[in-house]
Amino acid sequence: MAYELIFTSAVRGLRSNTRGFCTVAATAGLSRALMMKLEMLSSYEFIYNLSDSRVNQNPVNYLHTILSEGGKKLHVLSRIGFSGTDYSGRINKLAHHFLLLDEELLPIGPAEMLRAIENRGLFRTKWEGEPKELSFTILTDLTENSISSTLPQYWQQLTGDAGWAGMLVKAFYSSQTKPAFILYRNNIDILRLYQEAMMLMPDIERWSVGFSTYYSPAFSNYKYNWRAVFKGTSGEKETLLYPDAVKIDLTKSLPPAPEDEYTMAARAGNTIYRKQINKDQGEPLLVMQEESVPELIDDGVSDEGPYN
Repeated sequence: MAYELIFTSAVRGLRSNTRGFCTVAATAGLSRALMMKLEMLSSYEFIYNLSDSRVNQNPVNYLHTILSEGGKKLHVLSRIGFSGTDYSGRINKLAHHFLLLDEELLPIGPAEMLRAIENRGLFRTKWEGEPKELSFTILTDLTENSISSTLPQYWQQLTGDAGWAGMLVKAFYSSQTKPAFILYRNNIDILRLYQEAMMLMPDIERWSVGFSTYYSPAFSNYKYNWRAVFKGTSGEKETLLYPDAVKIDLTKSLPPAPEDEYTMAARAGNTIYRKQINKDQGEPLLVMQEESVPELIDDGVSDEGPYN
């Protein structure tokens, strides 16, 4: 069972004396501390305003966020996007968060689960009516894969080389503190790119990857290993803080991805397992297999805390 929280602009919020941007719905029993953490995850940067005919093209931000609460890791799947106008006629956003319990961490991984939640119509995009408490939502039946092949076909379509999907996996395995960036403009399905990259990873690794499909500096205190940045927005400036990071610019014509084990595995649709870390070079040594998952060792990198 998953907790939910919905945050938008409303004339009255769920908590007394709240209005404007506030929580309008939340699962009964969700603590005040967790509600505040989810509210802080609800930022959104509009690209197009109400006077722009492209206002409906404001990108949706799908996120997998790993929080820490009471010494435990908590996983949040979110959808944040444009939501028409609010009660005052101003531009509005709506953030819908699912806080997962351990049994909801399904092997398909967070990107596939986000797609499944979207496909089932479980994400709200507009709030109408009075604020209310919600019942628990059961997500354990979202076991279907929307992608039938391990080959990164969408990567191949967009870049001409499926090997670029392997570069995201390489970035994650190589460093837990240096994010990888995708730069893009309209009409790119970033979530699909993440889905295909995660299909190259074993189940055990997928829930360790934090990501955002429309990243902005408002999320800089959270650990997002994969950050998709809309070209020309404030998020693009942050890429300059990581001169050596993997940056895949989908607004340009890309050459073939660098030739290595990662890109070769991606082109073949093979799963890439992390065997151990080369401490001297910081480079993972890989085992590419089809049937068995080798033992993982501690890579000495903490999963806690934001990027520095």
